[in-house]
Amino acid sequence: MIDRNVDVLHAGGVAGQPLRLVAELLRGDHLERIRSAYEVTVADLPPVLSPCATPRLAADFAPLMLVVRAGATPVGRIEDALADLPSAPTVVLNGVESRVPRWLRRLSG
Repeated sequence: MIDRNVDVLHAGGVAGQPLRLVAELLRGDHLERIRSAYEVTVADLPPVLSPCATPRLAADFAPLMLVVRAGATPVGRIEDALADLPSAPTVVLNGVESRVPRWLRRLSG
């Protein structure tokens, strides 16, 4: 437990085998047991998954959030990921540096 109200289930040592980890999670009632124990469940899934797994994962992990690295993730990869999803996710642009002056950011709260 990392906080009184937050638990983290670590993926363990499956580097290079993201589909195997996801398949294990979806097999049986693992996901349902996790969901029944928590009000909110967040799954940080590997960035490269098979297109055939995407619709199933989208259904099991709704609502969806797609995190892309600003200036690093190719637009084509983002378009491919969006095309595989059954509905539009919230898109988070990670690594953006604000060009708004610090004094102006302080004024906005």
